[in-house]
Amino acid sequence: MSFEQFVLTNEPAIRLGFFLGLFAVIGAWELVAPRRALTISKALRWTSNLGLVALNTALQLNVALLIDRLLGLRNASMLKPAAREASAGKPHFIGQAMVDEQGRVWYELDLAALSADEAFLKIDV
Repeated sequence: MSFEQFVLTNEPAIRLGFFLGLFAVIGAWELVAPRRALTISKALRWTSNLGLVALNTALQLNVALLIDRLLGLRNASMLKPAAREASAGKPHFIGQAMVDEQGRVWYELDLAALSADEAFLKIDV
C-alpha cells in the first residue's frame, strides 16, 4: 500500500489524531501561560469550542456563528409551546415558538437548515 493510499484510507483517524494532538498542546499551553484573566470557566469555554467542532462535523460544513448580542439560551424544560403563530414571513430555519416564565417568546433554531441556507453561506466577515 502506498503512502497516498494509506492516507486516503485512514483520513478520518488522521484528522482526529491531529485535532486531538493540537487540542492537547493548546490546552496545556493555555494552562501554563494564559494570555488573559478568565471571565468564564475553562470547562465552559472548551465545551463550547468542542461543540462547534462537533456541529461542523455533524453538518459536514465548516460553519461558525459570530454573535455580537445574546439575550440568552434556555433549557427546553423551562419553556412551553407558544400559541399557534403564522409561519409567513419567517425564514425556513426558524422553528417552533416557545414562551418562558416571563412571557418572552423564544424560537427554536434549526442549525442544519441555517447552515444550508444560501444567504447565510454568502455572508462575509
